[in-house]
Amino acid sequence: MAQRSDSRQATETLQEIESVFDRLARWVAENPRQVLGVLGAVLVVAASLGIWDWARDRRELGASAAVARVQAAYLSAMGAPAGSFEVVEPANPETGRQVRREFVVQFIEVADEHAGTASAVVARMEAAALQDQAGDQEAALESWRSAVDQARDGSALQGLALERLARALESRSLWEEAGIAHERAG
Repeated sequence: MAQRSDSRQATETLQEIESVFDRLARWVAENPRQVLGVLGAVLVVAASLGIWDWARDRRELGASAAVARVQAAYLSAMGAPAGSFEVVEPANPETGRQVRREFVVQFIEVADEHAGTASAVVARMEAAALQDQAGDQEAALESWRSAVDQARDGSALQGLALERLARALESRSLWEEAGIAHERAG
């Protein structure tokens, strides 16, 4: 007896489901404009998001390539062999300072051209490091601050820029500001 009741109940449930699908199919057949309109809207939104994502990625890729070109040119100007990632200090310290100052300008130009990208923040950080190495601590602090301001809030890149800013502030004995920067980085 239990099997017959369960069987009857399953059949009734199946008929109810079929009835719902029949009504839905009938409504779709009676209202093709609304259905096509909703489908079209979904496709337009999906296409718009895809195009926006593609453009953002393309912009970031261009910025990254520009920063990489300046980095490679800097290494070459400092006398590093092709493919090297380490800076070779020239025998003449003044040559090193001059090359660094020249490439600070190039990194800042790339950062300005590609503002709003993560690569622009990296370019500002590179400029700050070169300014610091060339002995221009004030300009380096400003570049670090600019990198922090331009990085996306809460991003790992902003944390890295804050940490480097904090170290630069510590080297100038600006302990309170350094502590705030360390706290924000954390």
